[in-house]
Amino acid sequence: HQWAILPRRDVEYFLKGWSTLSRYESFFKAGKTTVVQGEYPWHVPRMGADGRANLSAVIPRVAIASPGRCLDEEVFTSLIWGLHEPAHERFWADLEKRSVCRTYTNWDCKTCKTLPEVFNNFTAKLQELSQDRSDRAHIFARKFSRSASVTQLKEWLLTR
Repeated sequence: HQWAILPRRDVEYFLKGWSTLSRYESFFKAGKTTVVQGEYPWHVPRMGADGRANLSAVIPRVAIASPGRCLDEEVFTSLIWGLHEPAHERFWADLEKRSVCRTYTNWDCKTCKTLPEVFNNFTAKLQELSQDRSDRAHIFARKFSRSASVTQLKEWLLTR
């Protein structure tokens, strides 16, 4: 599941973008997705001069090199603000100042077979992050395997 807290204006842009560009239903058969990682058969809007998605200036999503990106997160940014392009760096810098990501995801794992890292237990890094009490501390972590053990986490919580 994807959680996002957005102001009304951004939600309206998202809904307009989704209703204009989405072909989501065409990528499912018998309740299962038919999209193959890397093929992305849809279009993505470019950022307009106003810092919002320009729904009439789109490029094929497959033309964007982005290995490992999560499409569930990308859809929000692209349909509201458009593509991150150097020509619009000022808008993206402002957006990043207003954004707070409270979910820890390890995209910098050198020993992982796939990215992001899939957690199987309560790692030392997760324990370290759990001790952060600042206003910008992570409050979620993802991705966990279906067979992940929570025994270590329970034991750690009981000693707190």
